Parts: sequence; structure tokens; C-alpha cells
Amino acid sequence: MRAAVFAATAISAAVTTLLMGLFGHLPVGLASALGPNSLIAYTVCLVMGFNFAQSMAIVLVDGIIFLIISLTPLRAWVIRSIPKSLKFAISAGIGFFIAFIGLNNMGVIVAGSASTTPVAMGDFTSLTVLLGLLGVIIVLVISSIPQKSKFGFWISKFAIIISLVFMGVLCASLGTAGVGDVETTFYDSSYHISEIGNISKLWGACFFGFDAFASPLAIALAFSLLFVDFFDTAGTLVGVEAGADLLDENGLSKVDDRPAMVVDAVGTCFGAICGTTTVSSFVESTTGVAAGARTGLASVVTGLLFALSLAIYPCLAMFSSNAVTGLALVYVGICMFKSLEKLEWHDFTALGSGFITILAMTLSYSISDGIAFGFITYTVMTLASGKFKKSDITVACCSLAFVAIYIVNFAFIE
Repeated sequence: MRAAVFAATAISAAVTTLLMGLFGHLPVGLASALGPNSLIAYTVCLVMGFNFAQSMAIVLVDGIIFLIISLTPLRAWVIRSIPKSLKFAISAGIGFFIAFIGLNNMGVIVAGSASTTPVAMGDFTSLTVLLGLLGVIIVLVISSIPQKSKFGFWISKFAIIISLVFMGVLCASLGTAGVGDVETTFYDSSYHISEIGNISKLWGACFFGFDAFASPLAIALAFSLLFVDFFDTAGTLVGVEAGADLLDENGLSKVDDRPAMVVDAVGTCFGAICGTTTVSSFVESTTGVAAGARTGLASVVTGLLFALSLAIYPCLAMFSSNAVTGLALVYVGICMFKSLEKLEWHDFTALGSGFITILAMTLSYSISDGIAFGFITYTVMTLASGKFKKSDITVACCSLAFVAIYIVNFAFIE
């Protein structure tokens, strides 16, 4: 079934990313989100006892509600109501977040001892860690090459691609040779194309799981997924638009992003039908933006590559090493760090709420939690300082909704 799950993920990602390019016109890719993925697999199925069909039905209902909201002005209104300072803090926070993911995946940053520190430095005698650091050094060195000549310009322009290919070949060569703890190889036969036909066992299973809603817990789960999906996507779009210089001086989008929001909602529904968890705009889209992507053409290419992966995935195993993917995440995190220059440093409300947004997003390992803490902090500080304005009502309402969701999650779901 591994190939079937991969096929469901690849097909849903390919179709929705193509739709994003053709109708959303933004350089944003979509795929199954890892947060909801883990929630469905471990909490909903293993702990709560919902079966696969019921879990997919919950995701489908989440997507349908999400689509209805996206077809109304509500979603765009909420995103446009986010204060400028928070928008740029969210963008920078995403940069810190994905850089942290990259360092953690490489083993440079690991979980610490509960009795000492929550995080710690990894084992620098590990070959995987050393390869990860080597990849980061290579991409930073190539990016620093002066762009005075055409050669220097194009070399630095494709710094990520050159670094990924070099590290992919290096890691696969070491893994094939059985060196150390490097498990990467040039080919993975367990994902052979002949096994993809098993997707028929997953396709449409969601339509046979609506009996899950006999339990009030399923309704709470659907709305929890909705809230996470809504604000994860909002944060990703803000981050991508900021990185692509598609936000004006007031933090408002220069492009019509409503079609992109609708496509994202459609992705959740289509993903559930395919047999995979919440399909959402992924924050790694900022990697393409850092490389120069500015239009939907990037999404079209990404979607076609997702489709191509169905046929050649076993040969892409060389890029599966965390030492390979981690360097791209760290590099993009650095590129998004510059969003902080647009923060209103003289305004302590902007400073405080922005700091909490970035800190919470990185340490909670969640875009939506970072936005939640930023919204709540901003609302409390504007009320306390007497700076609360009519335009802040939307953020205040979202803050109350976040508090209510946290109460429900911790009191009834967890």
C-alpha cells in the first residue's frame, strides 16, 4: 500500500498545484500537510478509533466548509484585515520555522533532555549531520559568488538547484556504498510503478465514512482541521506574496489572491477523495520564490513534476536525504528573514506581537499556532494601550475564536 498512498499524494498534489498555476496565478504548490497528516494518523485513527473512511469523511467535510467560506468575501476580508506588522512578522516567522525544520531534519538541532533543555545540538560525529552542514555551506558559498559577470549571475541564481544536485549525488553515492548512517540510494524499488494501481482501495473511501458524524467529536475535529487549514494557508500566502514582493507598503496584496484561496479549498476536498489528508498550500513554496518564481507558471511546472514523479519516483530516491532537502529550507529561511526590515520597530505593539508570532510559530512547530499567539498578543496589547481601532475588530474576533478552539482541543480532543 506504500505505493498507493504515494500515488494518492502525488495525484492530489499534481492536480491542485496545476489548478493553482492556471487559475490562482501564484507560485504556490499544494500537497498533503504534515501537521493534519500526523493528527489524522496518530490521534484520530489510532487513539480515537475512527477508521480510514471516517477520517477521510472528516477531512472532506472540513474541505467543503472551507470551500464555502472561500467562495464568500469572508476569507479575503480576514486576510486583508491582518495588520501590516503582523503580515511581515508572519512572513519572517515562516522563514525561521522552515529553517528550524531543515536543521532539525538534518540532525543539527535535536530534542534535548527533559531535565535540562527542550532542544540541543545534534551529534556532530554523525555523517548525516556533517553532510547536512556541508550542504548549507555549499549553498551559502555559491549564493555569495559576485554577480558582476553573467557566469556569476547564473551560478548564484541557481544556487539551490546546483547544491541539491551535488548533495543528492554525493549522499546517494555514499548510501549505495554502505558508508556510515547514510541511507539514501539512487533507486527505491519499494515504490515501483506497478504497485500504484492499489490506489483504487483508497479512492472515494471518504463517501463511506459519514457515519463518523454520529459522534460530536467528529464535528469538533472537522472544525479544528478547518481552523488550522484556514490560517496555515493564510500564513503561507502572506509569506509567499511577501517573498515575491507582491505586498504593497501597507501589507496589502498587489494581486487578486481570491482564486488561489478557492483552489486551496478545492485541494482539501480533492485530497480527501483521493485518499489523503488535508491538501494545502505548502510553505516550501517559498523555495521557488527565493529562486525567482513570481507567477503561476512556477506552479504549472511544479504540478507537472508531481505528475512525472508517479513514473520516476524510484529514481528520485537520491534526493530523499534530509541532508539534501535541509539545505534548501535553511537557505529559504535566510531569504525570508529580510521581511523583518519592514516591521514597525518604533511601535512596541507591532514589535511585541511580531516577536511572539515568530517565537510561537518556530517553537510550536505550527504556522497556525504562531498566527494565533500573534493575534491574541496584538489584541491584548492594542486594548491595553488604548490603540484599538475599528479595523482591529476582525483580529480580535479571530483571537476569541482561537481561544475557543484551544479550549475545545485541550478539554475534549486531547
